[in-house]
Amino acid sequence: MISTPNHFQESLFSVKSEGCLSFSNSLAFLLERLGCDLDENFFRYEESLCRGLFGFRAGDSEIPLKGGVTLRLFQCCNVKIGEDLEESREKKESGLTFASYWEYREKVARFLRSIKKNATDAARKSAFGMITTLSRGYDAVAASVLAKEVGCEEAFSFNRPANYRDDCGSEIGEFLGFKKIHECDEDFYKNNQDLLEAEACASGEVGAAIVFSGYEKLFRRKLLFLGVRGDSVWERLHGNVNDSYDFSRGNTLSEATSSFCENFLKNETVAIHVPLIGADRWSEIARISNSDEMKSFSVRENYDCPIARRIAEEAGIGREDFGREKSGAGISYHFDVISSMRRKMSAESYSKLKTYARELRRNRFKYLIYCSRFFISEFPAYVNWFASRMRLPIRLNAEKTGKMSSPASSTLILWGVQEMRKRYRKAC
Repeated sequence: MISTPNHFQESLFSVKSEGCLSFSNSLAFLLERLGCDLDENFFRYEESLCRGLFGFRAGDSEIPLKGGVTLRLFQCCNVKIGEDLEESREKKESGLTFASYWEYREKVARFLRSIKKNATDAARKSAFGMITTLSRGYDAVAASVLAKEVGCEEAFSFNRPANYRDDCGSEIGEFLGFKKIHECDEDFYKNNQDLLEAEACASGEVGAAIVFSGYEKLFRRKLLFLGVRGDSVWERLHGNVNDSYDFSRGNTLSEATSSFCENFLKNETVAIHVPLIGADRWSEIARISNSDEMKSFSVRENYDCPIARRIAEEAGIGREDFGREKSGAGISYHFDVISSMRRKMSAESYSKLKTYARELRRNRFKYLIYCSRFFISEFPAYVNWFASRMRLPIRLNAEKTGKMSSPASSTLILWGVQEMRKRYRKAC
């Protein structure tokens, strides 16, 4: 049996070839090990590898590689392997149930205490440290309160460029008593010489985690507490409540964290997605959010997360000090073309990407057809972006955009996987 994490922020990949079945939690490593290649004329790797971001139910999928080989992706399941190498999927369940706020809070806290005990056990040759992210949003604040309770004493928050200043969580961290708080610049990653952008894109997600990767030294060999998906699981009025980890509605393209994969493997970082503990009981969590016991912690606004608010307010954080606006760190290259990525990449990474894109050989007819389909599909999003930049009072309905891999993303993923394969080739 091969076991995935109990959420879909990380995946397992398998390839059956020449009577062998191979698994890895790194796509690039698996391809390098087996000598398989992505297909440069398959343009939908972004949505195939990050299904939840594109309105597809998270789970398993079969993805084409060059030469007719098939890559299988598994999320949130146990994979049973028979004697004939046939793979069968068994859904994972947390086994948790929640009847009240206090039961929910205690079970999540107990889970975190268990992880901390394991990670810091004296029998380990090298124990893990702990660090949390901080902001003024619901998710990071609530996750940090719970992290502090299990002994986490270190945090980091973005306070630069200027648009991050109001979302910086340093004051909240000081109030909670964190001994070490790092204030970070989102643009710091642009100074890197290590192709962090390729590293992030090698898992299929084109963006999001790169801004964190610039500060990888902070979370190397540590438990990293994150508020990922809190805006869904803890949202009182979310329109897609279910018990299948399906967060496809309400997504933004810079919201998931699968692009952390290669970076976390490199740095021996263990991500703790606090809101996803017991999230296979989202319907029970939503019922608690809307219960009478939580009414005094509901602000009755569009951005309303009573559970996260109660965790924070009962720790002494003032009601007006957090959770007033939806914010978050991260970028996405999804709507970019290669030339426009210059301003969102390090000079080294952009130079390597541009060279790769220029030398990439594709079926031009198929590529042009796909580009046409994409820009027709995403036309409202581009119009709205241009109108906002020009301050024009034009807004088109863009609800159906963001459901298709972009042409540039296919190039980014091919490039990212190639660069990570070089790293693994050198290491082996």
